[in-house]
Amino acid sequence: MKKILHSLHSVVGVEGTFLSDVSGKILASTCPDKFDVDALSKIAYALNLGMRLSREKGNLPKSIYGTFAQGRVVVRPFDKGVLVVMGTMYIKQLLLRVALDDAIKKISDILTGIQKTHKERELEVIVGKVRVDQALMDVAIVDEWRKDSKSASAIKQVELQTPKGVVAMLRIKTKKGLGQVVQIHSSALKELGLVEGENVIARPVMRVASEVEEFFG
Repeated sequence: MKKILHSLHSVVGVEGTFLSDVSGKILASTCPDKFDVDALSKIAYALNLGMRLSREKGNLPKSIYGTFAQGRVVVRPFDKGVLVVMGTMYIKQLLLRVALDDAIKKISDILTGIQKTHKERELEVIVGKVRVDQALMDVAIVDEWRKDSKSASAIKQVELQTPKGVVAMLRIKTKKGLGQVVQIHSSALKELGLVEGENVIARPVMRVASEVEEFFG
């Protein structure tokens, strides 16, 4: 995928790009070495969360353009993550738009062929004795998420997405031996429009999520 990102540098003014998945993990980057990977990952995570919140409200933009004193940033969201392009004030935006369309198509084709990573789990939902803001999960799944995270303490919540696209963020509570099941309160089940036995997609949520959600309102 890095080769695809390098192709964007053929557009005059492009100085760096990075691609992230929906969890904020940097999949590829052509940014100069002076850019901190951890910082890029946090930015990517915040952008992805903001895009999901915008999508839920039905106002997801195709692209976001930012102009600063020393250059420009273009954020291109898509269903697998975000692609960010940074450059000078002289980026040729029309040419970049065409190049981004081509790059997103190629990247989507690649990512579609990749099965869900361990960061995304399909779990069966059942009602459990937990608070309305909690989700009880197998400790093995959460430990695996935290092991892969650069900051284990940052994962405090889980995002549950229903087959209809409804999303909820709940505080993680763990227990051994639950397997591929997540237990939630009956009120949460109703709020999500689910019935027991249905499956949801579960993703780890970093601690920064609540701050970003508040920002995007």
